Amino acid sequence: MPDHEDLNEDANFNTYREGSVPKRYVEIVHELFPHMRSVLDRVLEQSEPFRDLVEEYGVCTDVLERQRSRPEPPVREYAALRLRLESELLEYLRDYADSHDS
Repeated sequence: MPDHEDLNEDANFNTYREGSVPKRYVEIVHELFPHMRSVLDRVLEQSEPFRDLVEEYGVCTDVLERQRSRPEPPVREYAALRLRLESELLEYLRDYADSHDS
């Protein structure tokens, strides 16, 4: 994973709420699941494990964007990791939405 010091140089690294998840990463996940935006925001506020998933997904996405032109094994590994994280994020959002339906 890239060093977080490198990511702090990014102008979009403002955090979401009280120093939890970089705003850029929240935006990435909002774009990934636009139909679940309100659920996503509620889960972000309530669940540290979910915030960790969002951050992992964001870091993975950043690495892939920087390495886009080099299909070397580490890039494939990050792509596979990002796909797994995407599935975990969606499962977490669905479980939350199902358990909080009125």
